[in-house]
Amino acid sequence: MFVRKMNRRTWLAAAVTMAALTPTLFLAGCGGDDDDDDLILDAILSAANEIPAPQGNPQVTGTTVVTVSEDRSTITVDVNTAGSFTSPVTGAHIHVITNANGTGPVIFPLFNATQQGNWPGQLRRILTQADFTPAGGVETFQQAIDQILNNNTYVNIHTQLNPAGEIRGNLRLRSHHQGETH
Repeated sequence: MFVRKMNRRTWLAAAVTMAALTPTLFLAGCGGDDDDDDLILDAILSAANEIPAPQGNPQVTGTTVVTVSEDRSTITVDVNTAGSFTSPVTGAHIHVITNANGTGPVIFPLFNATQQGNWPGQLRRILTQADFTPAGGVETFQQAIDQILNNNTYVNIHTQLNPAGEIRGNLRLRSHHQGETH
């Protein structure tokens, strides 16, 4: 009924305004990129999640956001930490869970202090097939992606005092791209 009362000029102005706003609203809701079919996972890293419990008194927490590209050819990993580790960071990895206690071997390296120096606090890695290490029955890059998407992996940051890991978080599928930015 309302549409019938609008004159043609008002209706046209409203249509033009909506057409102009639609891409803006769409891009704002999607983070402004074309990665509508990317899959996003995240993890909260903490000492409380670590298996076995770390030594010392870690005063550090972190977050990880993992984005699997639509074509499943790349995995973008963003790790951010805040606070103090008990000792220098020696490495960070993505592990696949293969043991009943929730632990397992490394399938993707993220950071190596011997090669990269001091832990930067923020880290971005774009992983490809070349970065994959077969382990724990995961033999291919695509199988590794399947394990990630099936919530069967975790991010672990290792230190000198805690070589098994100081903080950890299990990766969990967040969304099928619902406007998150990273």
